[in-house]
Amino acid sequence: MGAELLSLKTHEWEALDQDDLLKRLNSHEGIIIENIDEIEFMDDGTFEYKGQKVLVYIRDQKFNPQYGEREYKYHISNCDTIQEYIDHNRFNRYVVSTRTDGRFIINVKDSRSKEFIKQNEIVELSVCKNCLMRLSFNGYSSHRSDHKIYRDFSLQEFFQQYPSTGIVKPAHSDVTAPNDLYPPDFHIIADKIKKECNYTCDNPDCMIHVSWRDKRFIHIHHINGVKSDCHPSNLMCLCIKCHAEHHDHAHLKETPDYKDFMQKYVNRVRY
Repeated sequence: MGAELLSLKTHEWEALDQDDLLKRLNSHEGIIIENIDEIEFMDDGTFEYKGQKVLVYIRDQKFNPQYGEREYKYHISNCDTIQEYIDHNRFNRYVVSTRTDGRFIINVKDSRSKEFIKQNEIVELSVCKNCLMRLSFNGYSSHRSDHKIYRDFSLQEFFQQYPSTGIVKPAHSDVTAPNDLYPPDFHIIADKIKKECNYTCDNPDCMIHVSWRDKRFIHIHHINGVKSDCHPSNLMCLCIKCHAEHHDHAHLKETPDYKDFMQKYVNRVRY
């Protein structure tokens, strides 16, 4: 699928505080669920994990060469597909997540050779149509006719329509809050992340790739807005144009780098 391979370490997250919980849920890795009882099935059909509205998906997929590669899905409700997994005791190794860009880590193993075809690879998943049917999301009622609702589905809109029931408490008070400053070695961290993302924008609607000579056009965005939080799960690569679209970053549009980028990569005339 053209996605980059990442080398990831397994972490133990036995006692997540609220900050860690939100960071992990919003990372590409998400949080692996070993027991279905860890997920709360809400009356409206949606899922919650520790008070946070989540989607779920299977991280470990199987590939049968006889049938070709299929489209992988994530689930936003207790649909017929999820219920079938539960009925057959196959609800294991699911991941819960709150990411809104639709890009998640999966492993794919050949069902015959038992060899991995993809391992720890970030791919773009699609929403399950049965989930849309279960929720009647935006009026979805037919797999045959409601193609536009499916194509236009937005995770961001879903989380807005179905907010979490848990109350998130601030981790710090106005007295204990740390200074929101970039760490002294942020330039080293930034260069490392840019290389890992191959100087490519992580926004799935953009994915612009620049040469290493133009790496200034790729910015490192802090997902939670805290500059001092440089945990890998809180960092993503964005081109300067996509970065400028984020809250409190409109000033980037007035910089020479933004204008150079637009002229060189966006507004250039192609023949």
